[in-house]
Amino acid sequence: MHAPNPVADPTTDSKVVWAEIFQDRRRTLAFRVILVFVITFGFGPFADARLLYPWIAIYVALQVLERGLGPRLGHRGVGAALLFANHLIYCAPSLLVIHEFGPWGVGLGAAHICGAMTMAAISARRSPLAYAMMVLPCIGYLAALAVMAFHYGGGTGAAVILGLAVPMALGGTTAAWKASARALEAEAVARAQAEAADAAKSAFMAMVGHELRTPISAMLAGVAEAQKGRDPTEVAANLRLIDDAGRMMRTLLNDLLDYSKLEAGMLELVAEPHDLGALIEQTEAFWGAEARAKGLEFRIEHAGDLPGWVAADGVRLRQILNNLLSNALKFTTDGGVTLRTEATRIELTGGEVGWRVSLSVIDTGPGLTAQQAEGLFTPFRQADAGVARTHGGTGLGLAISRTLAQLMDGDLTLKTAPGEGCVFTFEALFAPAEPPPAAAQDEPQRAAGLRILLADDHEVNRRAFALMLGPIAEKLICVEDGEAAVAETGPFDLVLLDLNMPRMGGLEAAQHIAARPGAPPILALTASIDPADIAACRAAGMTGFVAKPVEPEELYAAIEAAMAA
Repeated sequence: MHAPNPVADPTTDSKVVWAEIFQDRRRTLAFRVILVFVITFGFGPFADARLLYPWIAIYVALQVLERGLGPRLGHRGVGAALLFANHLIYCAPSLLVIHEFGPWGVGLGAAHICGAMTMAAISARRSPLAYAMMVLPCIGYLAALAVMAFHYGGGTGAAVILGLAVPMALGGTTAAWKASARALEAEAVARAQAEAADAAKSAFMAMVGHELRTPISAMLAGVAEAQKGRDPTEVAANLRLIDDAGRMMRTLLNDLLDYSKLEAGMLELVAEPHDLGALIEQTEAFWGAEARAKGLEFRIEHAGDLPGWVAADGVRLRQILNNLLSNALKFTTDGGVTLRTEATRIELTGGEVGWRVSLSVIDTGPGLTAQQAEGLFTPFRQADAGVARTHGGTGLGLAISRTLAQLMDGDLTLKTAPGEGCVFTFEALFAPAEPPPAAAQDEPQRAAGLRILLADDHEVNRRAFALMLGPIAEKLICVEDGEAAVAETGPFDLVLLDLNMPRMGGLEAAQHIAARPGAPPILALTASIDPADIAACRAAGMTGFVAKPVEPEELYAAIEAAMAA
């Protein structure tokens, strides 16, 4: 997605601006003509009608001329002359009033001129020149009023007061014009931003649609082929295709959910003991195989010893590393990818010793220009439009990774140049941690022979969970909402409840079930893992939760934890 074009200044004297000014004036033509007739009736008692009628005729003729000139009014010179003439004629009755009625007509004439200046501040806010052409006749008339007030017996005081009124009126009206122009500019910027946001949203929705259609097509094709009942090797290949497509969709969904939570400030890191050395070894084992499959070299370089156990969010740490390595392998066709590690001991608050860890992913890919690199950490943007078409992805991964790094008191930076590859460097601050007890590291034995109640309003979800729960369930009851779940009396060893169901949701159903004597453990099935939602689940009597979309091993682990609680 490309950055929006800069917003043009709406208060310049371009041809378009002058055309817009006179387009606005055409919309108010009827009002202005009616106004001069109203002024005629108002000034009639104070001015000679023989002078007012020609004034009306001249003013109306100017409006007809303005209407007839049409497109030529986009020319600055023609437009400026016409605006000057309009206000020169429009303000003329202010002098006629004082000429006929003496000093008492000064107030009425001044009010008429100030009204014209206010009109100028509003209608000419797009152009300084247009404003000047409309205001200059008004200022001349105000100065003339001061002279005429003295001449017609108002005295020096009236002349001085009117003389002072000239700069005051000009200053006040100009301030109003500037405020109106700023408001117009802000409106133009807001409109441009809204249009850019709409364009970005449309492009993003199109990209998401494409990204979803790809794995869905693969799933449908894999199922169709698997149903033909060919030899086991082909069936296994089709099942792998379906599995890969499902994981692709899960990655897309996770990116969208993570970005949504990060944007709302609702994503929290969970610091638990993790062995950094073991994490790097696991990373090498997985991505080394991926690199070799592409004919690339994958190396680990240690610039020093890594710390042992640290307090870190292992899920998010792996997410950042996997994102960087996936991108590096995706865009590298020759050479290889290197993961360089470095750690520095630092003193934390309270006198403890912590670690500033730096992990750099270095590739031998094509590199990026400064323009491509500039927006790489911007959500929904990729180096160029062809990236999404060729390699897929949401354009959210790097934006999410940088924000996660910042939540770890670090950052994610990039060094690159065309033809020199990319170096992404992730830094984070970790406190030391004690390794968990050995028993906690042992893999628990999978429970079996369980009596399970499942409530989910989607039939596909119920069928999917039934497939996963089949190996461990002696008895499995599947219902479609919370009311049906509460109506089941059991006995059950475990209850799984979707949170969002019609008639009665999972939270309310959990409250009813948990209130029974000897209630079984209750697991929430939810697409949200926000802390507030988790707290609501626990308050309702639930033992734990399983985040959708669900991997079988994750479901089994959650069940083991619930049964052991």
